[in-house]
Amino acid sequence: MRSFHFNPKTRAPIVTALITGPRGTRKVRLIFDTGAEITQFHAGTIHKIGYSMSDAISKASMIGAGGVEGDGYVVNLQKLFVLGSKVEAFMVGVFEMKHLNAQRLDGLLGWDVIRQLHLDMDGPNGVLKVF
Repeated sequence: MRSFHFNPKTRAPIVTALITGPRGTRKVRLIFDTGAEITQFHAGTIHKIGYSMSDAISKASMIGAGGVEGDGYVVNLQKLFVLGSKVEAFMVGVFEMKHLNAQRLDGLLGWDVIRQLHLDMDGPNGVLKVF
């Protein structure tokens, strides 16, 4: 079991992760979002590790909880290391998420990754245990 801590006073839990693409690895900050169907990244973050629209597998669109709509695309991310687990060669959404920049966030850790984890979350104390 591994324990990870987050600030329970923020609007949503934030986790750190490492992502790898054609141009290397980058540390990112992601919102732990069980409501996001797939893991999503801000286009600027994905571009820094070497992906662009030319790497798109398909087009994508999203509607956020606040009604914000956006068009983007899907790429096959080489690697994600988060909460002690590694996920390789999986599809992630890429969108312009400039609203996350002010909070220094890079995207959303979605249900596609979260559902693979056996975890226990203690929200009031800001502890996430992964087994």
